[in-house]
Amino acid sequence: MLREFPEKPEWIQIDVADGIFTNGHITWRDFSDLETLDIGFNLEVHIMEVEPEETVDRFLELRAKRIILHLESRFDLEGTFNRVKESGAELMLAIKPESDLDDLSAAIDQGVCDGVQILAVDPGLSGQSFNEEAINKIISIKEQYPDLLVEVDGGINLEKAGLCKSAGADQLVVGSAIFEAEDLFEAYKALTEV
Repeated sequence: MLREFPEKPEWIQIDVADGIFTNGHITWRDFSDLETLDIGFNLEVHIMEVEPEETVDRFLELRAKRIILHLESRFDLEGTFNRVKESGAELMLAIKPESDLDDLSAAIDQGVCDGVQILAVDPGLSGQSFNEEAINKIISIKEQYPDLLVEVDGGINLEKAGLCKSAGADQLVVGSAIFEAEDLFEAYKALTEV
């Protein structure tokens, strides 16, 4: 018997990794897989590539609603922001765990992003342990920019979800804690109640 999710997710995230930015971890690269996909969700794309410009354009063609790019990547921030906004999508900026918040704050102050993603693991493989420094980054960003959308990605389980939400995170990206759970429906339900 098929079970329904207790509440339909509003957003679905796809990770795109080039193997260079992500130290050998590569995700699928065939965009034709998505051309006819009608998932009924808002599509968010976390692009972990050294040079993400071409991938951004492909996902905008596929009507992604949100693009997430790393400040550590090489791209034209203002030009990319304008292209993303013209398509009707949002641009979020992500930072690696070891990256300093100063560069992120400078980009926020320029008005070239709709939100930020705090990566709590090294870019790449799923199932990594949560880096506690992410909590301090959430608090710091929310103190400076209380109305800015803050998303946290990596190592999120029920305990870490509570810590992130208490620190001020608005959205959480969860993978392994759901898909590796004994009962993924119950895991999903518990996480939505945090």
